Parts: sequence; structure tokens; C-alpha cells
Amino acid sequence: MGIIILFSNIADSGAILGPLNVVIVYFLVILGYIIGFFGRGYMFRIMKSTLKDVVELPNFNNWVEMFIDGIKVTIVSFVYAAPSVLIMLVFMVLNFNFALASIGSNTSNFTVDIILGSGIWGLVAILYVIIIIPILSIAITHMANNNSKLSAAFKFTEILNKISIITWSKLIKWYIATLLILFALSTITSIIFVFITLNLERSLIYLVVTPYFSIYAFRSAALIYISDESGEENNE
Repeated sequence: MGIIILFSNIADSGAILGPLNVVIVYFLVILGYIIGFFGRGYMFRIMKSTLKDVVELPNFNNWVEMFIDGIKVTIVSFVYAAPSVLIMLVFMVLNFNFALASIGSNTSNFTVDIILGSGIWGLVAILYVIIIIPILSIAITHMANNNSKLSAAFKFTEILNKISIITWSKLIKWYIATLLILFALSTITSIIFVFITLNLERSLIYLVVTPYFSIYAFRSAALIYISDESGEENNE
């Protein structure tokens, strides 16, 4: 898994080779994005096996299926994240129009307005992303629970009903716990890399840290999804 993640970020990791031709960089970015489908597909497979109450990690096989699942996860993620992109596009258009209308005006006031506008629109986009991530996680898990049907990730009524059954408080607690774990891992790796002089930091993160965190994030999301079923069983 670490190798897949490393190669999906090959353009980033390629920095250790020194300056690269722009064409090569673009090629590596595209290649890495394609390889990334396998990584997302495997994480999706972890979700599916968790929903079936399997504790062991699934095998790396059926690569075509894994690739297709990775594309589905990417599509769902893109659609759910689209509003934040639209917010930033609106900001760019408004700022561009404002810049045209402000030619010849006071430069200092113009600069301040641009900075304030950037901060407000950027904050709105960030807040949207923060809010949508736990819902996106349940949407992807809902797709996994419905035979990988892409349409299942966009059945918003079913997804919101499922979250209501799980309870929003449980979902938020899981989300906060996941963020804290991510923050702790980021802090630890940052401290470790202070003492590393080689330019291999990102490669080490992709090989070691990211795979384990990704496994946790996808498996725990699936466990949260079926937690209401476990609760019902325990109550019985």
C-alpha cells in the first residue's frame, strides 16, 4: 500500500531527483493520479470487507475491479467537494471584476480589500470542506454497502437517514478523533524530520505513515456505519 501511495505521489517524491523538466513533471502528475485509483480502490475494498465483519486486510488482487472502485471513490469525492471549488471560482471572478473596476483607485485600499476578500471566501470554502468530510465518508461507505453502485453515494435521503440512526454525535466524535490522530501523526513526523537531513521526508510519510492512517480512516468509517447494527444486536 505504501508503494502505491508513494507512486501516486511520484511527482512530489520526484523532488529528491532535483529540478525536473515541466513536461516530465506533468507526466508524473498524470501517472501518479492514475496509480492513485488503485490506492483508493484498495481502501474502498477495506470498507467492503469491514462491512462483512472481516478483520484481516483484503488481498491485493482483482486489480481491474480495484481500479474501477478507485475511480468511483474519486468521482464521489469530487462531486461532494465541488461546492468548495465553485466558491473559490466565484471569489476569483469577483476579485477579477473588482480589480478591473478599481484600476486607478487607491492601491493600498485595493490590496486590503483583496486580502480581506480572499480570507472570507477561503474561510467559507474551508468550513464547507470540514463539514462535508464526515458526510462524504458515510456516502462512500453507503456505496460500499450497496454493491459498489455509484448512484448509492448520491442517495442523500438514505445517507442522512443512516446518519440519524448512527446519531450525529457519534459521527462527530469519530470525526474529531480521526482529526486528532492525523494531527498527532503530523506532529510526530514533523518532529522526527527535524533531525533528518536527507530530502526523503515525504517519501517516508507515503511509505509508512499514510498507509496506516488511511487503513484506520476507511475501516473506522465502515465500523461507524454499522455501529447502529452492533448496538441493536447488543441490546437484544
